[in-house]
Amino acid sequence: MTFNIAFFADSHLGYRAKVRSNEKGINLRIQDGYDAFRETINQIVNSDVKIDAVVHGGDLFHYSKPSIRDIATAQHFLRILAKHNIPFYGVAGNHDATDIRAELAAVAAVNDPDKKIFALYEPYAKYELTDGIVLHSISHHGLSSGESPDIKPVADSLNIFTTHGAALDPKNKELMQCADSPREQMIPVELILDDNFAVKLLGHYHSRYPVGGKSLNTWYSGSSVRRGFSDDAGDRGWLLVQLDDNGKTTVSPKNISQRPQYDLEVIDAADLNSAEVMNLLEINMKRTVEADSEPIVRQKITNASRSLREGLDRVKIGELSDHMLVWQLEFAKPEGTKTISTKSKELSLGSKHSVNIIDQYSGWIKDQSDRVPEEFRDVVVEDAKKYLSTARDLHLHADH
Repeated sequence: MTFNIAFFADSHLGYRAKVRSNEKGINLRIQDGYDAFRETINQIVNSDVKIDAVVHGGDLFHYSKPSIRDIATAQHFLRILAKHNIPFYGVAGNHDATDIRAELAAVAAVNDPDKKIFALYEPYAKYELTDGIVLHSISHHGLSSGESPDIKPVADSLNIFTTHGAALDPKNKELMQCADSPREQMIPVELILDDNFAVKLLGHYHSRYPVGGKSLNTWYSGSSVRRGFSDDAGDRGWLLVQLDDNGKTTVSPKNISQRPQYDLEVIDAADLNSAEVMNLLEINMKRTVEADSEPIVRQKITNASRSLREGLDRVKIGELSDHMLVWQLEFAKPEGTKTISTKSKELSLGSKHSVNIIDQYSGWIKDQSDRVPEEFRDVVVEDAKKYLSTARDLHLHADH
């Protein structure tokens, strides 16, 4: 007989960003989280194999004091599991809780044992999922030195543990932690290496990952929603964990949809003028157009002088990014920039080609010449070159 567990984590209900809201006034990134939770639950209740239990690895909510809408959304979908007689076992993650001991973790708001919705806000609990299968659940705070429980596998049973924290991968010595994560707690390495546990199900790290390789049966399910570019690219969804009577474990990934996200090819602006950079930028941006989608897009440009940045066609960029939910245009500081410090500010007179500032200006003015009336153009250009030449010479003199 096989016991089937659906495992997922890091739903981060309530995660938001500076984007527009939908017709109901809900921030679209919050709606992304709701949609991901809905799709996960729908896949579980409609799975080709009967799911016997759901395990959630923590960070159900993004904030320790979630909104009423966040709580109501979580309750609604967890009750769908209850209607299908699928028990839910969750633990509090670091985002679900504060450091104030008197405050309950946010998951307490959905804890409903009468409906077999168990959301652990205490340090540790042990659940018998069925005859001979025991789940050991440890909340994120349960990993702290003052709270850490003594977990003992139950004899003559298949033992599982789940928790929320940073694991040290014994294979490559990499710490599986999360970007911008408050209150990190380490998962004891001995728990990860303990083969008395048939499988270890972990939350916190936002990428789907088998710690130490698949042989250790230790899995991060990854997050349900990618939080912009702070999270790595990769599939999102849940894991089907199948345990047979002999303790053999089979883990199968199940993917859900996610908002398209593009980290466009970096443009190196060295030796390019504004028009040439605009051409490359337009080619990159047009690759992000998809039917019925509002993608999150980032474009990095390196070695871009101030004059080149000012020469970019912002109106055209606005038109090209109109279909995007998020557009991030980032400039890396030009290599080799030299500065002169003053009491009030820093004046930058250089770029990668700091001694060729006149050439930089000449390339820029070609793109901008239509902004200067033709009858004044030659005078403006020549006077500007004189001023820049003087500034450059003073800058170089100061460096020596």
